[in-house]
Amino acid sequence: MITLAWTVSALALTVGIYLGARGLIDPSWASKLVRLQADDQGGGFAEFRATYGGVFLGLHLVGLAFAAYYLYTGHPVMGVAAI
Repeated sequence: MITLAWTVSALALTVGIYLGARGLIDPSWASKLVRLQADDQGGGFAEFRATYGGVFLGLHLVGLAFAAYYLYTGHPVMGVAAI
């Protein structure tokens, strides 16, 4: 049962990785997704790219690495999950 939970978590993290990569490549798409508008001073799309792209992508990649480690070895990463 716990392996099913880790597998579903890995699938959800994969969707998050897609959303982060898409936001990193196309910040105007990310701004439409969260229904916010970039400011006119410049640098607004850079904030969307960094926040909804880079951070989202990076955190989901790390989470997927932890889930993949568990699915491969059968043991969670020490200090991450207590079972």
